[in-house]
Amino acid sequence: MFSVTTLETTTNSTLVIEECTDNANCTIYEKCLFSQCVDACTRVNNGDLEFCNSINSYCTLRDHDGTCKCAGYYEGDPYKGCTKKANIPSEDFMSGN
Repeated sequence: MFSVTTLETTTNSTLVIEECTDNANCTIYEKCLFSQCVDACTRVNNGDLEFCNSINSYCTLRDHDGTCKCAGYYEGDPYKGCTKKANIPSEDFMSGN
């Protein structure tokens, strides 16, 4: 069942935290992780939450599940940063071919 927790902040504004028991309690762009609705492209790495928002990465969504990837001519860990692939001529890289 879906519930909402509110916390008062030091600036007298209210922070709303959505609690969940499964993905159905979250929006289509979120998943239920540790009883909280979080961005679907979030992953857990050694107990820390990591988000798919590094330079040259993007996220695709399907059924509350996000896949984070490096864009086109980039490689690496999309949660930490994607770098240009080696051995791609500059003219191909710039033109997108």
